[in-house]
Amino acid sequence: MRAALFTVLLFALPAAAAGPAGSFSFPDDRDPVVSPTGIWAATYHRESDDKPLRFTVQDAEGKEVAGFDFQRGVDGTWQPGSNNLYVNEATGSNSGDCLILTEAEGKKVFASLRAALNAPDSVPNDFAWIKPAQLGEDTHYYLSCQRWTGDKIDFTITGHTDVEGGAFKYFMQYDLNARTFKFVPGTN
Repeated sequence: MRAALFTVLLFALPAAAAGPAGSFSFPDDRDPVVSPTGIWAATYHRESDDKPLRFTVQDAEGKEVAGFDFQRGVDGTWQPGSNNLYVNEATGSNSGDCLILTEAEGKKVFASLRAALNAPDSVPNDFAWIKPAQLGEDTHYYLSCQRWTGDKIDFTITGHTDVEGGAFKYFMQYDLNARTFKFVPGTN
């Protein structure tokens, strides 16, 4: 009984402190941020000063369900009414990525939207407006998820290329169920 009460308190208290719709920014936020269903919590820790920070999604018993190491900072938002989650990671001074909590081979994992966007077979026909150099190796670009729109995630791609030097900003949408990308017309 005492362990159950502790678990309820652990998950109930941080939820009240969380930002709108289960948003968080680590390492700024100190408390775990609970999913809207109350099943999981997003948190972080560092084992020692010489190790990177670790972002984790934990179950009610504190066991890691999924996670990854990060150096700078992460921010994200739970999808309202679900256990879906996106996490923006500043991967370096020249790149940023958005990671989506998903399921693969029966395990929860974080999938990179940047990697999915860069996959040769993922680019739909309406991506002709993106110059190939903007998705290449000599690109400084930051993919940043902005908000949930139902089962879709609105995100931006901003940056510049070393080769062409031009700045760019694209507004996109990722469909979580169909696993497809869409250009948001009129925003570029």
